[in-house]
Amino acid sequence: MDYGLTTKGRPCSVPGCHGWLSVLVPPKVTMCGRHQFLSLQKERLIEKLRDKFQLSSSDVKFLKRHLDWECNCPLIEIAKYTNTSRSTLWSYLRKGILPHQKEGRRVFISAEDAARIIDIKLHRVLLFRAAQEIGIRHQTALNWARRGYFGSISYDFHNRLLVRKETVAIIKKQKERIKKRHFWQAHRAGWYLAPNEVNAPEMARHLGVGIRTVYDWIKKGKFEVRKKGCHLVITGPPKLVQLVQSKREKDIL
Repeated sequence: MDYGLTTKGRPCSVPGCHGWLSVLVPPKVTMCGRHQFLSLQKERLIEKLRDKFQLSSSDVKFLKRHLDWECNCPLIEIAKYTNTSRSTLWSYLRKGILPHQKEGRRVFISAEDAARIIDIKLHRVLLFRAAQEIGIRHQTALNWARRGYFGSISYDFHNRLLVRKETVAIIKKQKERIKKRHFWQAHRAGWYLAPNEVNAPEMARHLGVGIRTVYDWIKKGKFEVRKKGCHLVITGPPKLVQLVQSKREKDIL
């Protein structure tokens, strides 16, 4: 009975490897046990780097193609892929910023450093460049980054703040909404209001009635109110207060 097994041993298909495959190994398997293990290890490492640096599918293909069995990447290939001058990368090597290994005239860096360079050069932009593109001051962009509006942030080899390019495009579209939200939070007239409270002018504006009408309703007991210092706040009915607050949030956004 033919189980698709070879009748004699086969050499490993990896160039330079002198290992042999057992007679019982299926024909689809072309690598020895050692290189099968290294291949699986490399795939797992690339998956981790993809998740950590949010790499694209083309970045993953590049790493799979150019990482060697020790999970190192040629520096020249990184320079070509990221369109970075060799002198820039060599300056990182001379300053000791980028650990490396030499094999003859070839220079290799680790897979994680290669993924980091790809992330910095292809997927991120300096924060002050992002501020210029969005049309805001650098300090404003820095405050937004601290608040998490730019998502994940990182630093380049000179310790400068970087943000994702696709996030910059989203922030650029939402700039006016974000500015409006910050202005309202900093300058709103109802700064004294708790989360479950509204004031009479806000109630009148959102219900589309005059302020005198709201005060008349307060006198008639239609609203639950209480004094808060020198301010009169409306705390109920709860459903109506929640409705006013939801409209307020829509206005902010």
